[in-house]
Amino acid sequence: MSLVDAALAYARRGIRVIPITPRSKVPLIDAWPTQATSDEATIRAWWKQWPTAGIGIATGKAGRRQFFVLDIDDKNGKNGSDTLAELETQHGKLPDTAPAPAAMAAATGALHILRSTEGESLRLRLQENISLYLSLHPGPQPGPIQIRLLHSNQTVIAARDFLRAEGIEVAAIRPPTVPEGTARLRISLSSRHSEEKIRKLAGALSRLPDA
Repeated sequence: MSLVDAALAYARRGIRVIPITPRSKVPLIDAWPTQATSDEATIRAWWKQWPTAGIGIATGKAGRRQFFVLDIDDKNGKNGSDTLAELETQHGKLPDTAPAPAAMAAATGALHILRSTEGESLRLRLQENISLYLSLHPGPQPGPIQIRLLHSNQTVIAARDFLRAEGIEVAAIRPPTVPEGTARLRISLSSRHSEEKIRKLAGALSRLPDA
């Protein structure tokens, strides 16, 4: 899904959006609280002008609903999770559809990392790991998620167990999650994987019974 399509998906739900500077929270338009819109023509014009813009969401009324954002920070000597817990004790818990405070804190922390120099380094390392894996074990598409089609349930389970015995954990995806006859191994590459682990994985895959 493209950025403009994602922005339009929000708009169709009555959620007003604005374009923001990539990897930041800075709006690209002035007077954004009043200029935020769900109008398709305006949104298409914005993303034609700024095709890599991020998507900002205006809180408040969204169709027949009210749209709120609760931002909890656990940084700079402040513990927002504890404060939220105290407020919930006093006033009652948030609806079950709301993420737990720990999950929100983790998501916020992840966003801070993504925007940092550490995040840039992790993205570069992930691309290096993907390139290394594909050079050793070519796959159908670039990206951190790789698949190995093994077709039958029995074969994919045997392959998963073989890799597990080698100290490698991969997911065995079978019907009905995927169509009949397309059972597969789902391999998730990470920036945290070392070169040694990538090479070990590729070597083990080459020794699978169907190889």
